Amino acid sequence: MLDLSELDASIASWLQEKLACQKQPLCVSLPQYLATTQISDFSAGVKAGELAKMVHYETLHLAGLSEATFIYDYQPMAAAFGRNNPVLIGICRETTVDEFAERYTGIGLRLDDMAMSGLAAVNALLHLRPEEAEAQAPRLVLDIGHENSTVVVLAGGEVLYVGSLMFGSLRFTQVLAHALGCTEAEAESKKKSLTPDDVNDEQSLLLAMRQLETELRTAIDHWRGGEQSELKDALIERIWLCGGGAQLPGLARHLSRTYGCEVALFGPKINGEVAPTYAIAYGLALQSLGEARFHLSLIPKLLRWQKERIQRFPYLVAATTLFFLLIFGVMVGFHIHWLQEQRRLEERLRELRECSSVVPKLDAVQDQIATCQKMLLPIVEYGWRPHRFVESMEKLCEAYPDGVWSVYLADEFSHRANAPAKEDKGKGVPVPSAMTGSGAMFGGGTPTVVDSKAAGPGYTNVNSMPLLTYMVLGGFTPVVGNKRFEAVLAIQKNLNEPGNGGDSEGDKKLPNEQSSNAASGKDKKASGNYFAGVDWLDESSEWTGRELEVIEPWARFLQGLQAKSDAKRPAADEYTQFFLKLPFVKKPISLPPPPPPKKGKTSKK
Repeated sequence: MLDLSELDASIASWLQEKLACQKQPLCVSLPQYLATTQISDFSAGVKAGELAKMVHYETLHLAGLSEATFIYDYQPMAAAFGRNNPVLIGICRETTVDEFAERYTGIGLRLDDMAMSGLAAVNALLHLRPEEAEAQAPRLVLDIGHENSTVVVLAGGEVLYVGSLMFGSLRFTQVLAHALGCTEAEAESKKKSLTPDDVNDEQSLLLAMRQLETELRTAIDHWRGGEQSELKDALIERIWLCGGGAQLPGLARHLSRTYGCEVALFGPKINGEVAPTYAIAYGLALQSLGEARFHLSLIPKLLRWQKERIQRFPYLVAATTLFFLLIFGVMVGFHIHWLQEQRRLEERLRELRECSSVVPKLDAVQDQIATCQKMLLPIVEYGWRPHRFVESMEKLCEAYPDGVWSVYLADEFSHRANAPAKEDKGKGVPVPSAMTGSGAMFGGGTPTVVDSKAAGPGYTNVNSMPLLTYMVLGGFTPVVGNKRFEAVLAIQKNLNEPGNGGDSEGDKKLPNEQSSNAASGKDKKASGNYFAGVDWLDESSEWTGRELEVIEPWARFLQGLQAKSDAKRPAADEYTQFFLKLPFVKKPISLPPPPPPKKGKTSKK
């Protein structure tokens, strides 16, 4: 007989020599009686994080008032048989798990997983018999070990109950040794050669089977007591046996007669025969390979953490590889980008060099164009002035109220050019004889001709040539009531505001019959935005003396006429003279910019 340490050492040596287990994952079996398994039903639709907290709280209740720490694992199952969200929970003392872990690591084996023997048997059955996962009637999985047994209730491929029995194959060996009067070792060897008839004849073996039957019935009743109504009264449809004690002759037939259902052995086939002894090992191998239907792991926390790190290591390698590939791709992209940018800049530099060779030619052409423009500037300016004069008269006709008449319209240059000389300003206005001379209404001297040769050669500086910017308007407006300047204000408003103009033909009235609306300039035709800033001609700074020369003959003419309203009064009392400055909104042409300074070396002082 070998003790536990000698058995472990021999197993480790065999695994290392035959199966090279030191390089393969190792999953060991935890006896079912050392662990607690429970199926708890939670609310449907619970998230994974909340479910983990609820399972943790449930395990605290399963641990009870014990001060020892526990290791647990859980797995959600499909909703069936009246359960909304069933969860299979396995729990075991941490000290027990550590002892098993140290037992295998102490002999040089690398422990990767630890599973409960009952769930290992279920995984083996569902893998070897896939049709059992679809069966809706309850099934029993009975693992008969050496000292104890495990019973599992299945339905629809889901675990409904897991329990441990105190009965084991050792009980048959002890009964047989007592009946034959031999040792347990001799009884163990003789037990293998028994036949079903020998078991039926031996009453002590029948009593041992009834003990198994009693414990099994108690476990079934315990399951039915906590089961939902859908399966509470359902009959067991099939019993599956595995483990070393399952090969006892007559056991399957006895259980079949007792429960009235089919009883069969299961396990992997070795040499063409079913080997129920290897069913647990087959289930552990499935869990080690990740093919198990129920994967509850009760390994120590440190080994669990190491296992998770090993499982996640491929993701780390993949992430690292992707990171370096990303960096490499970015570097290649930047390299291609800089090559393209370099080619673009080189092409741009080539174009700039070509342009720099064309710049002197363009400057020369621009100088020629500027010279031509400067030569045309006086022609355009002086040629445009008559057109402006005509347009000004058209705009004034549109802006005049009824009864207004002008006697003077001149551009700014003519107005200043015809001003009297400084030595004549204080002598007063010369008095011409009316209706004499050249045929003018007020007479006038004969114009003199100036010799062009005596004036000298003309020269126009186009860079400082003055442009026509305003007109000067003079005339008379009727007095409306006591308001002498009402019509002047109407003209000013009509000319300044776009959209206002003169009166319509049907609204024109005599000066003494004008309404306030006509005097204020309302209901006028649009004069266009031709003038801006129309205002009185400033007597202090803008009067040249020409104004008096123009207005004085007309004033004497009105003074000699009789007023329409009163024959005893002169007509001059019914009119008010005015002089307005009419600035243009915009210039038709603009002066060229001054020539840039010539490039050259500055002389050093």
